[in-house]
Amino acid sequence: MAIHGSGTPIGFETIKDEFGLPPSKNIGYYRQTFSGNSEYGELTFNGISEGIPSSGPISFSDFYGKRLNIVVNYFSGGQEEKPQTAHQRYVAQNVTVVGELKSRPSDTSGSKVIIHVNKDIGSNKSSETSCAIRTGNEWEAGTELQVDVGNEGRIFGAGGNGGNGSEGSGSGKNGKKGSSGLGIQFGTSSNKTVVNIASGALVTGGYGGGGGGGGGHDHDKNSEKTASGGGGGGGAGFPAGTGGARGEGGTRGGAGGNGSKLLSGNGGSSSNNGNEAFGGRGGHGGDFERTANDPHESEDGAAGAGGEGSGGAAGERGGDGEGIRVTGEANTVTINNSGTIRKGISYDVSVT
Repeated sequence: MAIHGSGTPIGFETIKDEFGLPPSKNIGYYRQTFSGNSEYGELTFNGISEGIPSSGPISFSDFYGKRLNIVVNYFSGGQEEKPQTAHQRYVAQNVTVVGELKSRPSDTSGSKVIIHVNKDIGSNKSSETSCAIRTGNEWEAGTELQVDVGNEGRIFGAGGNGGNGSEGSGSGKNGKKGSSGLGIQFGTSSNKTVVNIASGALVTGGYGGGGGGGGGHDHDKNSEKTASGGGGGGGAGFPAGTGGARGEGGTRGGAGGNGSKLLSGNGGSSSNNGNEAFGGRGGHGGDFERTANDPHESEDGAAGAGGEGSGGAAGERGGDGEGIRVTGEANTVTINNSGTIRKGISYDVSVT
């Protein structure tokens, strides 16, 4: 429970109950510096609680309105795909209590919980609502929740897979949607979740996969010619979208290329069977950095062609995920962005 505000005298026991007992009951021990300390994920403030001096004089009055701070760890170790929610990670004790004078409280009401991200975190491909980092919604009322994305933090939605090329003269398959980056599931208008995105940080939705190419067929008196479509390219994200397979039947187009975290895969090549049946190329997957007519969106595949109007339809491109999804309204979160958010922010939507 946070320490009460000014107006009522404050004693050492109140401070000790909130932050833990320092060695020799020395109030000066609370005057600590955490700048650059990887154990705390480089806090956005420098003391045991925001506003408590980290150097110089310290007094009981400095503790009015202050609260225990706990950091949830998404910064140490290697990159992760679809990790536990922050609340699950808190319960699993993958946290540090700032100052390390007391244990993690089971009830977070009145405490400040800082979800600190400073490495690559990815989502999965289950749906556009699937987010890489999710706060969880089980926090007790009165928890002050903050998400800090450090300057080496990158939160990615997954890239959508490319659509397969047509089977023979049929239609190309549609590319898959990307999933999303950061999911905020806690906060009210009177107790907003705060999101701080540092310079150099990235929060992005996954990009959609390209559509597969359609096929073509030509029927002559003495010959039958068939061409299959190329596969669509995978969209950028983490994990990245995989390229669609090239179609089977007759002359075959190319397979779509796999995406990567920041770049999409190319669409597979078209096919030509004797200049009489033509399979369409696959569409490129979407990304931010591709140099093309529209570098921000995936592409539809191309339709096939053949005699007697037998060309197969192109597969459609997959849509993109979103950078940030918030289950509440816009007034339940404050976003301070000094980095990069790609693919937008949506409110009053589901997070999975």
